[in-house]
Amino acid sequence: MAAHLLGAALDEAGLGETVSVGSSGTVAEPGAGMDPRAAEVLGITGERGSHAARRTDPGELAAADLIVCMGARHLAQVEQGLPTRRRPTVVLMSGFDPAAADGADIADPFHGDLGRYQETRSALAAALPGLLARIRAGLAAER
Repeated sequence: MAAHLLGAALDEAGLGETVSVGSSGTVAEPGAGMDPRAAEVLGITGERGSHAARRTDPGELAAADLIVCMGARHLAQVEQGLPTRRRPTVVLMSGFDPAAADGADIADPFHGDLGRYQETRSALAAALPGLLARIRAGLAAER
């Protein structure tokens, strides 16, 4: 859900061709499609957003500039697997929401009801403006 929302926000901001967004999970079932409840709260129809779950790949993470994690446990797992040279910035998504508590996790709605997916979407949407500002600042610093 986060990658879909961020991709849409980047497209709307005119940055969709400049910034690439990926999605992976530490316990993802490779190849699984988007959960129908996630598709529903995102307003996706048809091929369920062409989403296919992927497991986190250490090489892909090491090549990233910014890694956004949904929870502290995932953040720790990601940081532990990164090489010591050229480490990307690793942050919590909730850190971009000024109303969220420091270190707050964004709940994984998997196996939850539609209401839980809606809550997760709301938490992600609240953090998107701050994340988009961080991406813009990073791009400006590269120029």
